[in-house]
This record gives sequence, C-alpha cells and structure tokens, in this order.
Amino acid sequence: MSDMLLDSIVDKYYDKIYNYCFAQLNYSHHDATDCTQEVFFTLLKKKKILVFSPNIKLWLYRTADNVIRNYIRKNLQKNPLDIDNIDIPVDNNFEVKCSGNALDALSDEEIALLEDYYGEFSADREALAQKYGISTGNLYKKIHDIKLKLR
Repeated sequence: MSDMLLDSIVDKYYDKIYNYCFAQLNYSHHDATDCTQEVFFTLLKKKKILVFSPNIKLWLYRTADNVIRNYIRKNLQKNPLDIDNIDIPVDNNFEVKCSGNALDALSDEEIALLEDYYGEFSADREALAQKYGISTGNLYKKIHDIKLKLR
C-alpha cells in the first residue's frame, strides 16, 4: 500500500472512526482519540500486508471494535469500580414547602406521605409501605398519583 493511498484512507475515514469510537466509549473525547490513533497506527504497521480493496472500511471498523474492546478491558483492570464503597449523601431532613397553590390539591395524608418518601424513609421504601399499611407496589402507585396531581 503506497503512502499516498494510506494518506487518502486516513483523510477519508479518520473522522468516521473517531465518531464511532466516541459513541462506543460513552462520549469520552480522550478515550476516543486514543482508540482512533491506535486503529490508524495498526493500519500503518500492517500497510505492507494490506491490499487496498473496497473492504478497507470494514477492516477499519473491525479493527476499531478490537481496539475498543482491548482498551476497555485494559482500563477496567487498572481502575475497577468498587460500588460498595461509594458514599451517596442523603439528606433526611426533607420538608415540603408550599409556595402558592401547588400543594392545595393534596390532602394532609398525601403531603405527609411525600415528606416521608423523600425524607426519613428515602432509603427504605419497604419500611415506609409498612408504616402506611400498604404494599410497596401500592406505595409507588400512590407516589405516582400524587405526582400526577402536582402536574
């Protein structure tokens, strides 16, 4: 494969391969740039054995898939995500504040349910359902109905 042909392939397909990598890698510019460069570096390394054909586009996309797969595998091994140790701040001091007529459509029981749902019982929906003597499914339905009223 000649250098001129190689240049024309890079010019024609670089943006397309970058966009493909960008989408596959959760829209990370840095990761997509790394993978795209690796695809075209592989093309450069294999230019002597590759013969230009209409399938060069297919070869580039397959190479991109392999590069992405290896990139993800390599980076997950370096930085495994430990979801058990993620701290999520919870504000249990939730209070419904009414400004205007927004909550006039709700009963006192519905307002109390909202305060519990988003406040004290925000992490334990089953305990909240038990407090009100309903199933968890009915709890979610009541919250849904309240939200519809507020719209």
